Amino acid sequence: MKTFSLSPVVKYGQYCLIANENSFLIPQQINATLKLIRKNLKKQAKIWIFFSPNVPITKKPNEVRMGKGKGAVKCWSFLIKKNQPVFEFVGAKKSVINQAVNFSRTKLPFRSNLLFKH
Repeated sequence: MKTFSLSPVVKYGQYCLIANENSFLIPQQINATLKLIRKNLKKQAKIWIFFSPNVPITKKPNEVRMGKGKGAVKCWSFLIKKNQPVFEFVGAKKSVINQAVNFSRTKLPFRSNLLFKH
C-alpha cells in the first residue's frame, strides 16, 4: 500500500482515504465500508465522510416496452472523482488505521490511497 504525505488534501483529521479513479458509490457499498472500518477501529478514531447523494439511478420494470419515458428512481448514488477525499480519520495509530483501510478496500469499487498529515 502506498502512503503519501500531502497536507492540503487532509483537512480535518490526520489520515485521509482518497480515490484514484472516477467511480459511482451506492449506499450499500458505503454502509458496508463504514461497518468494516468501525469494526476494525473499535471506537478509537473519529471518521468524516465527504460526499452526498447527487445522481439518481433509474430502472424500468421488466417486460416493459420501449418508450414511455424514463423509469422510476431505484436509488441515489454518489459520484466520486479522482483524487477526491472519501473518508478522514483522527484519533488512532497509523498501523490500526492502515489495517482498517486495507480491509475496507475490498468493499470499494475503485482503487484508493491513504494520505497522512505530518
